[in-house]
Amino acid sequence: MDTKSDGGREASHCLTSRLYLTEVLAMLQYAYVPLALVTSSWPQRIAIVLRQHGLDGVFDAIVCRDDVALGKPAPGCYRLAAERLGVDIASCLVFEDSPSGVQAAVQSGAGCVGIGDDTSLQRHGAMALYRDFHALHPRLAATPGHTFDSGALAGALTLAEPSGAKRP
Repeated sequence: MDTKSDGGREASHCLTSRLYLTEVLAMLQYAYVPLALVTSSWPQRIAIVLRQHGLDGVFDAIVCRDDVALGKPAPGCYRLAAERLGVDIASCLVFEDSPSGVQAAVQSGAGCVGIGDDTSLQRHGAMALYRDFHALHPRLAATPGHTFDSGALAGALTLAEPSGAKRP
């Protein structure tokens, strides 16, 4: 096995996925959708990663492990994020890549889309599974300026079902 080419392919995939994540976040910002980052990481690490990826100032709220008594799969982290955004948890859509994160999102009352190729995400409650943000194919609705108070993220973007998208 040629680890150089495997590593290069993996690095290329990670870069492409990150670029599409940035694009998705930009589209959501353009549509005035409030954004939260919910992570089990710690504040110093979060700051470094956000800065490295040019995501400083993108999120309206950040919830980290220091903010909650119980981490994922407990739902408190997502409920706190919704509270900090000033929205009802039922109007939130979570993108998660771990089973414990999906469990936390679903138990909180938010909708959840799985990101990655771990099919157990759907068994834990993800409503759909996409390999990465590139496969997600978000499209903004015709009119920018969507406000979140309608409770429908679908008003801001449409999640296309590319080939390979898996539904429960």
